[in-house]
Amino acid sequence: MFRDKTILLTGGAGGLGSLISSQLMAEGAKVVVLDRAEP
Repeated sequence: MFRDKTILLTGGAGGLGSLISSQLMAEGAKVVVLDRAEP
């Protein structure tokens, strides 16, 4: 479903955001993560 898609994920540096970004990448998405903190 996400293969060859680019996803902008805000608030993705830790916790739930990190888990979501990992899952999206595993499904073939290109993920851009924005957050105020570093992972």
